Amino acid sequence: MKILLTTLSFLLIFGNAAFAQKKKSKENFYVFDKNWNGTTLEAAEYMLRVQQRSDTCWQFDYYNFKGPLIKTEQYKDREGKQLHGAARYYNGKGLLDSFGVYVNGKKHGNFYKLVPVDSLPFKTLYVYHEDQLMKTINFLDNDKDNSNSADGKESEYPGGIGSWSKFLSKNLSYPKRAVDLNIQGRVTVFFMVNESGQVIEPFIGKSIEYTLDDESIRMISISGKWIPAVKDGKNVKTYKHQPIVYRLE
Repeated sequence: MKILLTTLSFLLIFGNAAFAQKKKSKENFYVFDKNWNGTTLEAAEYMLRVQQRSDTCWQFDYYNFKGPLIKTEQYKDREGKQLHGAARYYNGKGLLDSFGVYVNGKKHGNFYKLVPVDSLPFKTLYVYHEDQLMKTINFLDNDKDNSNSADGKESEYPGGIGSWSKFLSKNLSYPKRAVDLNIQGRVTVFFMVNESGQVIEPFIGKSIEYTLDDESIRMISISGKWIPAVKDGKNVKTYKHQPIVYRLE
């Protein structure tokens, strides 16, 4: 699926305060019909959000119009011609299927294939160098540690589950678009907790809908320092997967 922004002509406007605020940032929204042709809101099946993350990074988030994320790709250019940065791909249920990094349009470094569950179990690792596959590791066949967690003490939110629940109760907002569309469920955010307890690079592991995904990323981003994992008496960095549940009364 390749879409050039120069062919798009339909700016998506939701007409609520949250989106009005987003329009002031470096974001554009586009809607498409089932064949990925530009269309109206009434006929929309898919949507694309383009965010300028830096002078050399534009992130393209492809969504089902009323549903989960399809893929996220970062490009070196506004038109989306050269992949450069993170790339993440999701299955039909919004679960992260695979992810890796492109450098100047080529796969470079580690690409992971995941087991399709709502956590972070790695299935296969592919190591690339400028698009050339250098090594493949099958974690399941080799019976390697597939949890991506440190032995010893795992990282956690200060105060445990009770404090995390209080933090969510105080800070979480149910997005108006999701309320209007009667969308609820569980979003999972993947992120790293480094040796100092800082949250690094949160991204969606289980998607529901774009405003719920955004709110979940916001919650992790403002959650402050976590207690880092400990292995062999030393703080270590670990990946986390944190679910956030949305329920309408």
